[in-house]
Amino acid sequence: MPPFKVIIVGAGLAGSLLANGLLLNGIDCTLFERDSARDDSQELQSAMYKGKKREGYQIRLGSNALAGFKACLTQQQFDDCIKLFGRSGGLVSAAPVLYNARFDTVLQDLTKFPAYTKSAPINRVVLRDFLSEPVRAAGKLRHNKYFTKYEVVKDSNSDSTKIRVHFRDGSTDEADILISAEGTGSKINAQVGLRNIIQLKETVGFLAKGRLNSDKLRKLPPEVTYGPITCIKDGKILFFSAYLPPPKTKSHGSEQVQYDEEAASLFWAFNVPTTCLPPGGMESVLDKTNFCLQQMADWSPKYHALLQAADHDDIYVFQPHASTMPAKAWRDKAATAGEPEAGHCRVWLMGDAIHPMLPGRGMGGNQAMRDTADVLAHILPLAELARDGQAVTDSLVHKAVRDYEDCMIPRAFDWVKKSGGTGMKLPDPESFQGKMMLWLSGMVLRLAYVLTVVWKPFSRGTPQDDAPELPD
Repeated sequence: MPPFKVIIVGAGLAGSLLANGLLLNGIDCTLFERDSARDDSQELQSAMYKGKKREGYQIRLGSNALAGFKACLTQQQFDDCIKLFGRSGGLVSAAPVLYNARFDTVLQDLTKFPAYTKSAPINRVVLRDFLSEPVRAAGKLRHNKYFTKYEVVKDSNSDSTKIRVHFRDGSTDEADILISAEGTGSKINAQVGLRNIIQLKETVGFLAKGRLNSDKLRKLPPEVTYGPITCIKDGKILFFSAYLPPPKTKSHGSEQVQYDEEAASLFWAFNVPTTCLPPGGMESVLDKTNFCLQQMADWSPKYHALLQAADHDDIYVFQPHASTMPAKAWRDKAATAGEPEAGHCRVWLMGDAIHPMLPGRGMGGNQAMRDTADVLAHILPLAELARDGQAVTDSLVHKAVRDYEDCMIPRAFDWVKKSGGTGMKLPDPESFQGKMMLWLSGMVLRLAYVLTVVWKPFSRGTPQDDAPELPD
């Protein structure tokens, strides 16, 4: 029997991590990436220290990502990876505080109920290079490979099938399983017939990430040290967060906020209706900072200071993507289209190629890397059968991908929903509907807080740390 092989399209974080797991378990795989290899160290330095790269300055990962690391990396690799993370602790609460446009507090009880699980920051480019290097060293990473399509072909050595992938340069490759880790622009998602990725055209987002030194912090309102800031008005939504990790050594007697300036960062996202754009659309917005300031001209000057804390070159314009939850039998329905590629069991999806979500909860990357553990767990038995000389039939692969999706889809799409679904519209806090919602929310949160305080003496122990490996 020929060796069992997996092809992964997309060498981002999840694709590279899964390739590590496959190679670690002796499974033949090839990782294809459409971009060129980056061999210029200055580009990495720019990403690390200036935040200029499109990949973003840093992301925050927690227990879900760690599950993927544990499944796909050696213990030494895992330990080395953890050393790349910043500290999970900080001077800001994990839950946002809602303010109105005058910067008056509207709802603050959320700070008693952290909205996020424990996480720590890591530079996205640094992590991607760390994960891709072992794959490159093994000779299994192919750059400049722009995927165009796949086809189902008859396996000449059995009664089963294989997947042949085609690239723009005319080259092809074959495997027992094709995995799409392409992200929101997944061509494989469309060809397999799922087509559940939606671009939210009613909203345009401006996103900024950058460093936060003491000079910048002094120019910001003190509320940034209390917790993330959210404001909603006229269909526009602002979210601002400051990451202020504790200092390596504490100094006494100072009234200033003490934090590690080298690791500190700021992040803000400002979503506005596309109707606010000039006639030329996003491309005609040359001065992104000034455009955002104009959109909040009647907001408190404190909000203006938040936006101006980011450098102009660190602001990116995008239209977000989200996804709808696949039906239980979506593959069977897609297969009725009459095309042999549609719904095929040997084509698997993971990460943003199946469940992109709005960035508000910071769980997109976490869930994508959690997928790698689930994919690997369901591929290992198939590879073991091949090693024993048994045929890996379509029926066996169909059961494996169904079991994978049965555990992945509920988990991931629960976070899609929590992150805002396909564009949840929030009422203006100043409107009657908004005030009623906030009043009801406040009552529910106060009741929940009272119940938590009353029940605490009867609970056993302290809350469990779901990511003890992350540095505090």
